[in-house]
Amino acid sequence: PGTTLDMIKIPLDDGKALIDTPGIINPQQMAHFVDKRELKLITPKKEIKPKVYQLNEGQTLFFGGLARFDYISGGPKRSFVCYLANELE
Repeated sequence: PGTTLDMIKIPLDDGKALIDTPGIINPQQMAHFVDKRELKLITPKKEIKPKVYQLNEGQTLFFGGLARFDYISGGPKRSFVCYLANELE
């Protein structure tokens, strides 16, 4: 969701076409806060592979300078599965 940036015309064999549109604009989407170059980096281009991180209480994960995940409490060590664009550090 939120990755179609403009209308895309998809021609069909019978001469008709499907038109993919950006859909409903949500002003809270990340796409409105980054430039086109950054958007290209964070938009998945292929199947997303889950990444597993083990964190201790008080540790933080940063996702490409765009988001962070703080593990505040819940035990000494936990695994977290994250889904994000494969190119995002």
